[in-house]
Amino acid sequence: MKRITLLLSLFLFSFSSFSQNLVQNGDFEELNNEPCGLTMSASDFDNNMLHWVVANTATPDVFLTTIDQECWNFQPNSSYPGPIGLKGSQDPHSGDAFVGIFGYTIPDFDQRDYIQTQLSSPMVSGTEYVVEFYVSLADNTELTIDNIGAHLSTNAIFASNDGVMDYDPQVQFDSFVSDSENWVRIADTITAGANYEYITIGNFYNDANTTTEDNPDGTGCVGCYGAYYFIDDVSITALTTLGINDQIQIDFSVYPNPFTSSLNIRSEYTLIDTKFNILDASGKIVHFQNAGDGENFQMDLSSLARGIYFIEINHSKGSQTQRIVKMN
Repeated sequence: MKRITLLLSLFLFSFSSFSQNLVQNGDFEELNNEPCGLTMSASDFDNNMLHWVVANTATPDVFLTTIDQECWNFQPNSSYPGPIGLKGSQDPHSGDAFVGIFGYTIPDFDQRDYIQTQLSSPMVSGTEYVVEFYVSLADNTELTIDNIGAHLSTNAIFASNDGVMDYDPQVQFDSFVSDSENWVRIADTITAGANYEYITIGNFYNDANTTTEDNPDGTGCVGCYGAYYFIDDVSITALTTLGINDQIQIDFSVYPNPFTSSLNIRSEYTLIDTKFNILDASGKIVHFQNAGDGENFQMDLSSLARGIYFIEINHSKGSQTQRIVKMN
């Protein structure tokens, strides 16, 4: 068996090489100006937000926790008196800022907000990437939808109106995002079909092909139409060197891999006092568990989103790490 120190050093080298986020200002913390008020034009958004632009002529909003509380885009408790535009209170997923977009407005109007940014470097065709961002439904908005997604392109895309942009999203969340209290992670592992250089986020389906449901927390107030979503922490990370770890023999068998809900661990050693950490592509621990005293163990990971993760096994004889893939 290879020495544990070799395994760990290779893992750390691999980890650092794919964890760089290609999305510039993915947490929306970098601003040219801190706006006080809702966005009145696409150019307002473009001028205020660093790296991000509006992909059509709509008016996404910038929300901040660092501005005067009398500003209508102050969060988490805005003083905005009207029903249109700002439709709920939320803390940022991280930092002090996030963005709000309409994914749907009035039936058959086909109105959409889209935000777009150029990546710090192009994606490499044929390479695997994890694409993710976080969304939360605004409290008072009337509806929830099932078509929030991201389109990757080699060139910037733009529409000279506020209508639906007819592009196929490579990352698509097909379930209703109806949580207005928490942030919902939208993520997928994709193989780049070209040297993509731009990411655009929004609903790329017209009203006829967008399914809606009533927001269970909606107030029903006059003007609280459509489905309005907060967006935060957008990232694209490459998985270019993961094959290194797969070639190293380990004493723990982890199966099935890929898996759908449960992961089994088998070892020639007793698993007493063994600790298991599940890490996402950014290195964040998303699940941890202690094993029993046998040689077999099963972990329920059904709550994890589809994507690539790492299982870190900490045993008295050493630590080992392996890539795992959750299919759905």
